[in-house]
Amino acid sequence: MPFITGENLHSVVTQRENDVWIVGDFGIIYYSGNNGISWKKQETRTENNLNRAYFINNQNGWVCGLLGTVLHTSNGGKTWEQQKSNTQRHLFAIHFIDGNNGCAVGDWGTVITTADGGNTWKSVMPEVDVGYNDVFFPDLKHGWIVGEFGTILHTSDGGKTWRPQVCKDIEPPAQEEEYVMPKPTLYGVLFKDNNKGWISGIAGILLATEDGGINWKRIPSDTTYSIYSILAHGARGWAVGAEGNYLMTENGGKIWKKKEDAIKNRFWFRGLSFRDEKDGFVVGARGLVVHTKDGGDTWEMLSGISYEVPEVKMPEF
Repeated sequence: MPFITGENLHSVVTQRENDVWIVGDFGIIYYSGNNGISWKKQETRTENNLNRAYFINNQNGWVCGLLGTVLHTSNGGKTWEQQKSNTQRHLFAIHFIDGNNGCAVGDWGTVITTADGGNTWKSVMPEVDVGYNDVFFPDLKHGWIVGEFGTILHTSDGGKTWRPQVCKDIEPPAQEEEYVMPKPTLYGVLFKDNNKGWISGIAGILLATEDGGINWKRIPSDTTYSIYSILAHGARGWAVGAEGNYLMTENGGKIWKKKEDAIKNRFWFRGLSFRDEKDGFVVGARGLVVHTKDGGDTWEMLSGISYEVPEVKMPEF
């Protein structure tokens, strides 16, 4: 099988025509300048697991990880510098709107923001026993955070204050017993503009809104496995998760269908990135890296373990 790394990979970022970064356990970052044909390891000077990468262009990017790790590059990853996040909490997601304004979230209700490219980070939320798994800003003012216990938070002032939103479709049924079933964990959030967005979660949860989260509705997902990440370009969208879970939509998110055997792997998929409606990457457990050039219909395995047994041609005598 092809091989880049055997470590778990959690995030992938594509930029411009050929630039790709993948990040994962033990502080690893690999870079390809030829759209996945060859890869070079970049020096991070950390062994902390890295959970999410975000680039605003092919030079400026940030990565977040365990124990408050935030790394920044201004030269495409030739050098990575550690920023002072002012937290030791694990950071699971990071998002930048431009070169100055960014937000990172993590466990224990951690929400940190910056207005100067990460030179200074400050906490904007008190600690709570809730993990926040993803954050997304479609513009400077509006943003969403999702996490454990069905958490959906929304800001309309650039992250200074956050207010909860509710999806009644994922409220647990009332219990007569003392035990109250917890609300389900939510993993990924994506907005195309200030109104239209999606959230993914445990047990195949997919939520959609058309009004900026005033009303959230659960929509069919064609799976009962957890969905960790969700992305869309134009009418096409993709979602990945546990147990080799891979979904696609071709009608703007109205209908999502599971694509069996498109990616021949049964481990978890964590990160995905598309530079347009055709060219994209997915990364996951045990060094999985797959690449598509046809909008996700077929995938080429660049690294990882496939359950497809290669055809063996017998020698002629």
